[in-house]
Amino acid sequence: FSHTSSVNDLVIRSNNHLVFGTGGNQGRVRIDSSGRMQIGTTTEGVSNADDLTIATSSDTGITIRSGSSSSGRLFFSDGTSGADEYTGGFEYAHNDNSMRFFTNGGNERLRIDTNGRFGFGTNSPNTFALATFNDSNGISLTGSTQTRLVMTHQNGGTNLKNFDIQLSDGNLKFRSILDNNTTVTERLNLTPAGTTFVK
Repeated sequence: FSHTSSVNDLVIRSNNHLVFGTGGNQGRVRIDSSGRMQIGTTTEGVSNADDLTIATSSDTGITIRSGSSSSGRLFFSDGTSGADEYTGGFEYAHNDNSMRFFTNGGNERLRIDTNGRFGFGTNSPNTFALATFNDSNGISLTGSTQTRLVMTHQNGGTNLKNFDIQLSDGNLKFRSILDNNTTVTERLNLTPAGTTFVK
């Protein structure tokens, strides 16, 4: 390749690497013989995600800049036509400042709105909840030794802040928890036989 300055801005190395550089700093961008691109590094990433590697010695990232009422998108594709072109992906919509996640041909599955509320299966999270689930199958919680749902009221007063629902050994227990987060008292127990008792 020819060049008009005294500094090579584009060279082809003997190992079939195409190397771009600026201001005498060769190697800013490399394309190796396998077609992989490295920016700021000569070492590709992990083998199943090494088509593009970007590296610096500090914080590193990629910016997608869109119009104030438009969206920035990243899609995953397994084809070149129809819905196969955008099988999965995510989008940031600047018109309402929401992050949206898509699967199976562009179907929105999760939205995080401008206030940080999560909508699962809905694009309109409830105003009075952090997370809204809209699915006929409900929510599934699984734990190896127990399953717990802990609720905390930060301003609930002394020993009035914590409550949990625990599933352990086949019993569903409703329990209060003191402020030390270790002293637990069962208040209601539902057993597999359906009997209940209150302490």
